[in-house]
Amino acid sequence: MKKLLLLCFTSLLSLTASAQITLEKKHSSQLDFHKLSTGEVKYAGFSEATNQVNIYNQNHSIYRQIPVNMPTGYTVDGVDFVSDKLFNTNAGLEVLVYFYSQTSAPNFTRILDETGGTLTSLDSCLFVRVANTPMGTKMISYVSEGSASYSKVYGLGGTYTPLKTAGKADELTASPYPNPAAESIRLPYTVKGGEVATLDVLSMTGQVVKSYRVDATFDHLQLDAHELRNGAYTYRIVTAAGVSAGKKFVVGH
Repeated sequence: MKKLLLLCFTSLLSLTASAQITLEKKHSSQLDFHKLSTGEVKYAGFSEATNQVNIYNQNHSIYRQIPVNMPTGYTVDGVDFVSDKLFNTNAGLEVLVYFYSQTSAPNFTRILDETGGTLTSLDSCLFVRVANTPMGTKMISYVSEGSASYSKVYGLGGTYTPLKTAGKADELTASPYPNPAAESIRLPYTVKGGEVATLDVLSMTGQVVKSYRVDATFDHLQLDAHELRNGAYTYRIVTAAGVSAGKKFVVGH
């Protein structure tokens, strides 16, 4: 009898634990989290069907839709920094959009306002990082022009609102570092104990160029940058539970 009661109790615990992960909604685009200056957290992603950035509330209702003027020969590689007080201080939203060239033309990045108008265009820009500093909010764009790679630093009119306030140690352990990288780059990841996952490195076209098996023994992969050509990449972690959001990094030797 005791064994039966113990089995029932164990089964109940298992059911309770499995019920903690609940599918809320399936979206057709790749979404990520973005935090506004009000503290509100939104989902946002690009729709290839309508050529617009869709921004959703936490209940999955549409918050805003920003049209994107698509240049011929380009695709959208991703959106970032959906904000309301970052690139300027007016009441409208802004979003950064990465454009990937399907020809020999260079990639570029645009910062759009809520109407889809261009606030600024970053030529040959592969990747952007933003941080609040003692000297104001700064943006670094990583540029690749042929064999030349360099960075540009911009001052922004607003303030960056990250999803969480991170210390310097947190920033180093949560993001690819150094970024861009010339020799070696640290790619942090999280894997549950006893689980084996796959770390995929992808080109901007979505092609897997490197793949590694990883587990919880370490919390990062130390990648030799010379294994990759100059350019921008993303990496993701693939487990039995699903695929993590991609993180971008740049290689320039």
